[in-house]
Amino acid sequence: MAGRVLVAGSHGGVIAAQYGALAGARALILNDAGIGRDRAGVAGLDWLDAIGMAAATVDCMSARIADGRDMLARGVISCVNASAARCGVAAGQVCADAAARLGRAPPPHGKPAPFAENRWRMAEGPPEVWAIDSLGKVQPEDAGRILVIGSHGALLGGRRESALQIAAVAVVLNDAGVGADRAGIAHLPALGEGGIAATTVDCMSARIADGRDMLARGVISYVNASAARCGVAAGQVCADAAARLGRAPLPHGKPAPFAENRWRMAEGPPEVWAIDSLGKVQPEDAGRILVIGSHGALLGGRRESALQIAAVAVVLNDAGVGADRAGIAHLPVLGEGGIAATTVDCMSARIGDGRSMWESGVLSYLNDVAERLGARRGERVQDFAARVTVAHAKRRAPKRDAPGQS
Repeated sequence: MAGRVLVAGSHGGVIAAQYGALAGARALILNDAGIGRDRAGVAGLDWLDAIGMAAATVDCMSARIADGRDMLARGVISCVNASAARCGVAAGQVCADAAARLGRAPPPHGKPAPFAENRWRMAEGPPEVWAIDSLGKVQPEDAGRILVIGSHGALLGGRRESALQIAAVAVVLNDAGVGADRAGIAHLPALGEGGIAATTVDCMSARIADGRDMLARGVISYVNASAARCGVAAGQVCADAAARLGRAPLPHGKPAPFAENRWRMAEGPPEVWAIDSLGKVQPEDAGRILVIGSHGALLGGRRESALQIAAVAVVLNDAGVGADRAGIAHLPVLGEGGIAATTVDCMSARIGDGRSMWESGVLSYLNDVAERLGARRGERVQDFAARVTVAHAKRRAPKRDAPGQS
């Protein structure tokens, strides 16, 4: 992550800003999470400005929180710090344009301060009530407790298996302005499937990323069925809701583990693998045909963020192409390395789902290497893979001597 522009699905609070700074980012785009009480959803911008890091947020209604790809594809900038403004970033720009401008930002001149304490026991119980500023600070021993967590209530990338994995008695999160596709409250039904009572507080009632403030001032905005059965309802103050949640039964199920996200679809050679995310590509994928559920964009428009594996061919999702044709920017960069690369039409297969792209994807854009193989727009992904396989076999076949030669 060092030196890159990061478009991160997290809220724009201070704790998320600290994570970005500690990762060594050059610049950072976060989600404003509805901005909320005391402007906590964008408080990280000033914190980052103090160390010289350019940073901005996208409007939570323009793109899903907890989904960096969606933010890059359709996010609209809402707030910027002074360092970002000096790069030409301004409210109203599309996220992809802002990321390109932030690529010219100077690196931060200061070091982030270490994390402050972010977990507090607020009631002895049983069950104990804990205020925690971030989902990233939840620990295994939090099972059986009521957790008031400063994080938004979204699922990472919309994936149900990214839900909290601890069997808490009850969970309170921040609704982050609810936002695009109601992403800010998507955690509630996912937790309910495991029997965990879950609710959110209105982002305007208490600061996001501040578990203690949520417990002290938060007002309930949404509840799942398990919480409703405890008598929790929208409009209650969080402290009262926490008391009611103390009567919740223990969860009856375990959260679903992370699903497999890599599948071998053809034996080859070369092997064909369907992979849900670029983040799941492995060194051994060199020499394979990779059908990857990620968008075809470059992080922050930076060429060095392109796939670093020497695959035989790569298929990505065009993500609607989007502003500045960012959704297909990967293709020419891969072509410079001799890799045949193409995207599928985002309406032909699900983004974030490599198998869906393999099964129903239709090619939308190609680089020069893919075109020289004879691939064309409208071709099925499986036909493209077959075409690459034939060409690969021809290159590997031993050359025969011409007649009369020995």
